[in-house]
Amino acid sequence: LAKAQEAIAALKDKMQAEPAKAVCTEEKETTAEDVLASLCTKQMPLLEKIKICNAFAGSYYYQGDFVSASLLLEEALQLDSSQPATLRNLACTAYALGNLAKAQEYASQMPFMDFLLLDKLRQ
Repeated sequence: LAKAQEAIAALKDKMQAEPAKAVCTEEKETTAEDVLASLCTKQMPLLEKIKICNAFAGSYYYQGDFVSASLLLEEALQLDSSQPATLRNLACTAYALGNLAKAQEYASQMPFMDFLLLDKLRQ
């Protein structure tokens, strides 16, 4: 648990310092598939896996790679379909991909209404 929290904190720090390089290593870029493969081999609580998926998805989203972000968020949703952050992030990603209907579907599954998200989807 502590290692996962450290990894998330380090990723957040990288995203703030250098968002475009947050998921890159010195040798090659880490793909969403690499992240998912790594998570499958790790023994950690599901909530930590969900947090990591959301953190990496945020980096991809920031870079404009909405497909990779969506891939990670869909995995997080498979782990727990009731996580509000994952549903909100999926709604934003679907909207960014131009799929308003899917964005509205994710937003409707949230356990509470997010007025900022609804305002975005209304435009």
